[in-house]
Amino acid sequence: MEKHELFDHRGDLPFYFKILNKSQYQMAWHKEIEIILVLEGTLNITLGDETYTLKSNDFFLINSNEGHSITQADENSIILSLSLDTLFFKKHYPKLLETYIDCKCFFTKEKNKKYEFVRHCIAKMLSILHEKNDYYQFYLLKESLTLLEYLLCNFKKDYHNANKSFNRPALNRLKRILNYIDNNYTQKITLSDIASLEYISIYYLSKLFKEHLGIGFHEYLNQYRLNKSMNDLLNTNKNIIDIALDNGFPNAKSYTKIFKEKYKLTPDVFRKNLTPTNSFTDNISLTLSDYAQNVIEQFIKEQEIHINKDSIKTSSIDIDTNKTLGKYNSFHKILHFDLAYDNLNTNWQYNLQKIQSEIKFDYIKLSGIFTEGMYFYNKEDNLYNWFNIDILLDFFIKIGLKPYIELYYTSKKYTLKTWHILLEKFISHCIDRYGITEVETWKFELSGENRSYENSIDLYTKTLNIIEKKFKTLKLGILFVPASNFEERYFLINFKNRKLDFMSIEMTHEAYIKKKRLVKSLINNIKKMNLKPYFIKTETTHYLNDSCFKASQLVNEILNDFQDANRQVSFIDNLKSSKMFYGGLGILTYNGLKKPIYNAYFLLSKLTGEIVAKDKNYIVLKQDNKLQILLYNSSENEDHYNLNFQQYLSAKEILVDKNKKIKLNLDLDKGLYKFKYYTLCSERGSIFDAWTKIASPNILTEEDAQYLTYKEQLDINIKTLHINNTATIEEFLGNDTIKLIEIEGIH
Repeated sequence: MEKHELFDHRGDLPFYFKILNKSQYQMAWHKEIEIILVLEGTLNITLGDETYTLKSNDFFLINSNEGHSITQADENSIILSLSLDTLFFKKHYPKLLETYIDCKCFFTKEKNKKYEFVRHCIAKMLSILHEKNDYYQFYLLKESLTLLEYLLCNFKKDYHNANKSFNRPALNRLKRILNYIDNNYTQKITLSDIASLEYISIYYLSKLFKEHLGIGFHEYLNQYRLNKSMNDLLNTNKNIIDIALDNGFPNAKSYTKIFKEKYKLTPDVFRKNLTPTNSFTDNISLTLSDYAQNVIEQFIKEQEIHINKDSIKTSSIDIDTNKTLGKYNSFHKILHFDLAYDNLNTNWQYNLQKIQSEIKFDYIKLSGIFTEGMYFYNKEDNLYNWFNIDILLDFFIKIGLKPYIELYYTSKKYTLKTWHILLEKFISHCIDRYGITEVETWKFELSGENRSYENSIDLYTKTLNIIEKKFKTLKLGILFVPASNFEERYFLINFKNRKLDFMSIEMTHEAYIKKKRLVKSLINNIKKMNLKPYFIKTETTHYLNDSCFKASQLVNEILNDFQDANRQVSFIDNLKSSKMFYGGLGILTYNGLKKPIYNAYFLLSKLTGEIVAKDKNYIVLKQDNKLQILLYNSSENEDHYNLNFQQYLSAKEILVDKNKKIKLNLDLDKGLYKFKYYTLCSERGSIFDAWTKIASPNILTEEDAQYLTYKEQLDINIKTLHINNTATIEEFLGNDTIKLIEIEGIH
């Protein structure tokens, strides 16, 4: 059943919001101050003898007792209405009813900051109402007072001199008529009765309504009664016939007919759809479609961003797109699977195949390939069974993933001699089954339980002596775990002339933070040995692993901290926790939803070409007639690790000083260009943030799952622009934002 775009939040607060959509909306001389804001589409407002057309982002303030009519010029418009109770605020400002507030903002013309603050106040009130924490009513009352104070300080005029047209006899007459309807709508009211009271003809009375309200007398009366009936329909247990009679309708049939014409549903069905367990007045999302809800969320987000922009200094950079700094070295995209036998799970294979089709990882690193769960060895018969391992390898090759196999030695299971026999038999089997040409494209990494320098050197040296003799052309590598004293030269010199292809460095996150410079030095020394460096940062579970802050941190590490070393990411969270999010290291949740780090990796995987410009928060690439601009903000991400989970939920406000604004001026040939924008932030592309907004459920309903699936997607926008030699890209980057902009010439 289609939900209607009607949201009316009333309660103990001195204001209420409405969302109006797909209907004509008229009011006249009500007792509230009303601010009409067009979120999408167009709207006509008639005020006195003037008619105004509002477009998206325009807003219009209507004073109390100010005659007006409102009609939607676009049937798909989404209109936000905020009504302020003048009787409440009059207690604190007795002159309110004698004060005229002249506040009309047309976005294409007015760009004054004082109008932007009004939009921001409205967005903040909506945001508080949406979040509904324990003290939300206090915050809302505070914001409503702030808004009214601001309006009075910046837009106040003397009421009687503001618009003299309101004193015209015809408008005064219309005001009397509408007040009469307000006081008597529950009784029978006829056109002739009103005409007699005012000593005018029925024809003149009909014309008065049409000219000043845009609708006829009967249509206005029915609409007024219908609006009044809503409180009884949704907040009482009255039956339909009583609601109809109590609000002036002659019978239930007449009420139902008029109701259905407007809402496409009967009153009974409307009531059942909107009030299953909650009051109509208590739930913003209950009566809004997903589309209207998304429009509201986007409005809130844009206003939050805009209010912060003015306080942030813009970094302006001129980019010469005709010059390049060298080829962008795309990194090996390595997916890490912690336990090999889990990959036998068909559901996980499905998820792996899905993400491989989008990102196209180069390697999948397998740990635990010789664990008992793989059933590769029959001790009684001293026989090797490679069946389960073959299933994995076959599947990886089928979907275009090269195996990166960790050969992990533990003295608890093997002597060094039996370990070497196992390796020889396994590698020989792989070559026999897949061919030497294929296996030469794989990677084999030696590692062991004892990671002291002396033990690692002894293990690797003896193992390489065996493997290098028989398998000379394989891509072999070793794992190096720097000790606290970090004497890497002592370790590296032992492998200077060995037939190695790569060397992996493994460090904890905490150790890396303390020794960033030494890590870069180590990477450079490995490169001097003509080896490929890989960097593995071991991390513990932390809620930030599920967030956009982790995603922007990954981008920064790959493009700056480890630009000369390849990284790996974990495939999927395991089932060690009953919580959907527990700070796991995977790029997918255990049920296959994409975390922000997945989207960051997706954006990184798209980068290709020659480097045009590069700095801390951006990189510009060029290939043929196509430019790629990746913008990201992660310079202060470490601050977030000092926040607890509740503080994280308010991190935008706490760390607002970490936001950035970047302006790039690009030299482009004159012509037509297509601009494609990908945006990852807490509002879009982050299911973790979306999950927190729906009260962090661990068991998802079908609607919850659909909502999160929608939110896991990046925000993508496309526009076409004609450029005269220079294109300016000016973007605001929140403290959790990544943006990829692709610019392509259209011939």
